[in-house]
Amino acid sequence: MQMQGDWEVLLNGDPQEIRQLCTWGHSINYFRLWGGVDDWNDCPNDDFRFNSNLFEGQTQEGVWQITYELLSLFNGASTLLEREPYKLSIYKILLEGGELTRQEKRNIPGMLTKPAVSSQAWADDLRKAFGTSQKISLMMLAAEHEDIYLFLKFLDQDSSWITYYKILDTLETWERRKGLKAFRSKRKEKKFTCSANNFSLNGFDARHGFQEMMQQPAQVSMTIDEGHQFITGLVKDYLQQAHPQFVKFR
Repeated sequence: MQMQGDWEVLLNGDPQEIRQLCTWGHSINYFRLWGGVDDWNDCPNDDFRFNSNLFEGQTQEGVWQITYELLSLFNGASTLLEREPYKLSIYKILLEGGELTRQEKRNIPGMLTKPAVSSQAWADDLRKAFGTSQKISLMMLAAEHEDIYLFLKFLDQDSSWITYYKILDTLETWERRKGLKAFRSKRKEKKFTCSANNFSLNGFDARHGFQEMMQQPAQVSMTIDEGHQFITGLVKDYLQQAHPQFVKFR
């Protein structure tokens, strides 16, 4: 059976951010990061790698798909916290030092499960993540909480009115389930829905197609950057209410 240490995922991404994460991330078994040092020449480099305890006992295909999913969740967390993050992607995957044939990403419904470790080991990993990176901690929480999982997955999709409206739909569903209400002004929500829906304002990026309707005045519309700020603000407020023991944003 293949063990966690047999696998290495080489990463593309922001070297500065990954280097910072490597300072502490090597101790988190769910997303163990290392690299950035050329030991032979005793100097920094941009060779960053990770593996996960989710890889244990997996096939090559399974590791490819788990890796795609982990990076999708990390990138969704990045988009929640930043407008245009430098997303992580796979450069290549090694098994016992040998490069694997690249597998295409498949859309597999359902959340990643937690690794087969004790409750204490998982809690220790999560505690380390809280002290390391909000992105990694959100990624780990997504293994236990479906609402967090869905928000991060949607946020990893292309920045568009259609994506943002899906997030609003999802948010309203979870608000009803949990009896919560993320704060938003009615004026901003109207501007958001008008912008997202209206073909006359946003053309083919709108949720709806061409309709015989009057163009809405500019003062009731949003830019896509304003839409991102509005929807991520709602998600953050919801998450702080729904998971106050885990989630707090500045």
